Amino acid sequence: MEGTNPMSCKDCHHFKPRDEEADSGGSCRRYPPQMVFLIEEEQTVSAFPLVEATHWCGEFKAQFGGH
Repeated sequence: MEGTNPMSCKDCHHFKPRDEEADSGGSCRRYPPQMVFLIEEEQTVSAFPLVEATHWCGEFKAQFGGH
């Protein structure tokens, strides 16, 4: 079932929400940003991976103090 995993991104210490509502997704800050080439802008930028709040991985670390 989606959204019922207690070890999902929205409950992880490394997750930074896009906005006030963590359920909308955000970025994973577990590792440094990666270089990304933006084709239309023809430039390279650094960015953290985008994740959905319900995603999960093997690097989960519980948030300090709940949220």
